[in-house]
Amino acid sequence: MKNPFILLGIMMLMSVVAAVSAYADNSSVENAIASRPDLSTFYKALVNTGVNHELSAGVSYTIFAPTNDAFARIRPDQYPCFYMVECRAQVAQIVRNHIIAGDVYIDDAVKQKGALYSLSGRFVNVGAPYRNDYAVDGNNVLYMSWFGGGILYKIDGVIANPRELASVQFAEYAYVVPQEQTVVTTRTIADPACGSGGCPDAVSQTTTRTRSAVIAPTVMVAPTLAPAAGW
Repeated sequence: MKNPFILLGIMMLMSVVAAVSAYADNSSVENAIASRPDLSTFYKALVNTGVNHELSAGVSYTIFAPTNDAFARIRPDQYPCFYMVECRAQVAQIVRNHIIAGDVYIDDAVKQKGALYSLSGRFVNVGAPYRNDYAVDGNNVLYMSWFGGGILYKIDGVIANPRELASVQFAEYAYVVPQEQTVVTTRTIADPACGSGGCPDAVSQTTTRTRSAVIAPTVMVAPTLAPAAGW
């Protein structure tokens, strides 16, 4: 190419495109969680709610991943909407509670008593109730490992307070209520007194009838459904 400035511009554009695509997603977090069968429920929630696409490549993350047994304690008869697509946004917010940008070494965090804030903007409390035993929001830390994109902790509970769990108890559904509506119809007909000869006079006949219409306010109901039917 004869013009070096054009060549330079093309190279700069290609580097920008490459940089944007590199930060489009973070597969290392997904791979680290997917490699552990005992975290499969958290992995499913991470992927099906789309939170995995909120993680940027090139950024390290600390993941506090609840075990499958921890999620099993969120029973579908008590929190049915947790397992429904209608509550996917609320579940996503709970999933974000377990993800913190940056590397968090839990022993240092306990010593420094620093505030940890998750991707949901929620404060996450880290403590050491017993010597060399650590807890995250009251959930015991069972395991720690490093991976290419940060640090993974396995915990024995879900980071969610009663208010957050209440948001996945019921789904929002619409119901209908009959409501009377009056319809008035007026038409013009020939006066029957005119006979067969006809006359210019006419009369108006009004018909009134009532029919049912519906309105649809939103209410909270508790449907019955099987575990993990949504997401």
